[in-house]
Order: sequence, then C-alpha cells, then structure tokens
Amino acid sequence: LLRKERLSTPQNPQLGWGISRELAMVSGMFILAVLAAVVVLGTLYPIASEMLLGVKVNVQAPYFNAFAPWFGAALALLMALGALLRYHSKKLVLSKQAFIILVALSLLTAITFAKVSDVFASHGFRFSIQLIGSWLVFFTIYSQIADLICRYQPLRAISSKTSNTPFTYLVFFKKNLTYIGSVLAHLGFLIAILGFLGNYSAMKQSWRLNEKDVVSFMGYDFEYLGMDTVTQDNATLFRATIALKHKQVLVDVLSPARSSYPTKKELLHEVDVRSAVWHDIYLVLANIPEKKGGAITLQIYYNPLVKLVWLSLVFMVLGVVVIFLGRRGSPSPLLPHT
Repeated sequence: LLRKERLSTPQNPQLGWGISRELAMVSGMFILAVLAAVVVLGTLYPIASEMLLGVKVNVQAPYFNAFAPWFGAALALLMALGALLRYHSKKLVLSKQAFIILVALSLLTAITFAKVSDVFASHGFRFSIQLIGSWLVFFTIYSQIADLICRYQPLRAISSKTSNTPFTYLVFFKKNLTYIGSVLAHLGFLIAILGFLGNYSAMKQSWRLNEKDVVSFMGYDFEYLGMDTVTQDNATLFRATIALKHKQVLVDVLSPARSSYPTKKELLHEVDVRSAVWHDIYLVLANIPEKKGGAITLQIYYNPLVKLVWLSLVFMVLGVVVIFLGRRGSPSPLLPHT
C-alpha cells in the first residue's frame, strides 16, 4: 500500500503502484477490514465486559453511526476511483470533459434523489452527510457505467476486425459474465449505502394523546381513535387504534399494542408498521391508559429508504450467481485499461 511510483523502473513498471487502480482496490480491502474490526469490537465488547468485569454494557446505534458514514463515503469514493483509474497509472479512462459531465450528472441525480427521499428533512451535519454521501454513491454508479462502456468499445473494435460475427451487447455479456457479476455486486453495495444513509436520518417523535387527538409528523396525520383489549393465543393485547392520513386521505389504520403473557410480569411491545416505497413508519405504544378513556404515549419512528437495504441484497446475490456462471464457462479475457 505504501509503495511509491519512484520504485518503478522501465524494465519493471509494476514494482510500484503509486496512484492507480490497484491502490484503490487494496485501500478498499483495508477499509473493509477496519470496518469488520469495528463491528466485531462493538459486538464482543459487551459480552467480554459482562464475563470479565461483571459490568453490563449496551453498545447501540450511536456507536455504529459514529463510524458508518465515514466508512461508506470512503468505500464509495475508492470504488469510483477504482473504476476510473487505469492499471499501473494515475491517468483516468475518461477525458476531462467526460469526467466533468460525470460529476455534474451525479450531483443532479443526488439532489433529485434527496428531494424525493426526504433527505431535505434533515438538518445540519446529518443533512451534509446524506447529501455528500448520495452524491458519492451516484458518482460511483456512473463511474461503473463509464468503465463498462470503456471496456465494451475496444472489444467491439477488435471483434469487428477479427470476426464476421457482430459483437453485440449480448455477446459482450456472455463473454464477460464474471465482470458483469462484479458490477452487479458493487451496485448492490452502493444501493445498501443509500439505504443506510436514509436510516442515518431516522426521526423519532413522542406524543401524549387523548381520544380523537390528531398530530402531524413528516407529512402524515395520526389520529388516536381509542383502545381495546383482544386475546390472541395465550397473549392479551392492549391495543390502540391509530388512523393514518396523508393529505386528508385515509391511507391505513395501525394498531400498536402492549402484550401480556402469563409467564411474564412486564408488558411487551407490539410494533405496527406502515411501509411505503421511500420510507417506513413504526408506531410504538409506550404506555397504556391507567383508566378507561385515559391518555396514551405514542412514539413514531420515521425511517427513510429502508427498502433499499433489502433491494441491495438482491443485486449482491444476483452478482455472485452471475460470477459463478461466468467461472463455469471459458469467457474471453477483458482488455485492461493501459
């Protein structure tokens, strides 16, 4: 990782990497290793603390949120550099004009994405992290597309000179399944970063509500309609009924509850969820009325972009499957960027 370009010689140019695609790849692996160490530390420290010291410690979201944005931004940037840099060289595969277009297009996409995904509802440091992170992610996605085009064009030119068979996109796909699979896996990772950036701005609000009270939060109206008690299997549910409206239109009726079991003294939470394309809304009944017709405490959690995390898994799994399909065959080697 610390090799310098001056170590390279005309006889052995690969001795030193300098700023190149190899450096971006190795740096990305190093950051992933550090991220794994951070996660392992946060997971094992509470266990070790209780076993060795007898002290119970909870490591929760604030610990991971302190590191996640920086790791995500660094990985996205290195993935973009890895796609745009050449092997053994700091030269870009794109011209300066194309690079500027790439930066502007990714910025425009990030602003549009921020508008439709409620990123602008954040403020201060969180807003900066989300907007810059979104721009880096889209910049990396467009960089991957640019790398794909830069690989396709030379192969098409060579094929037209050496073969009578037209070199179509389908032929390129079949001959380069391993590379296409890696692009899909990288795309899944970038989509996951977008999802985690949205979750980074998750918002929470609590209200004390009497029957027929209405509160507004993130463009929705929540009306408390009352409590009821129902029995399900061996549990007794103390359930609140909440009418959820958007622009004065009823979109759902949610029923957060507290459950009581014969084997437990404390009441457990039964969370209800309203899932939409760009966000999920979680309702938690913090406490139940002390008497009939009394007030409840309702907690509302607004988590943007949760579905992107699940969608990213689809792309990652699909990428791995395509890679294995490519390794089963004998694809033609891709031309390196020299």
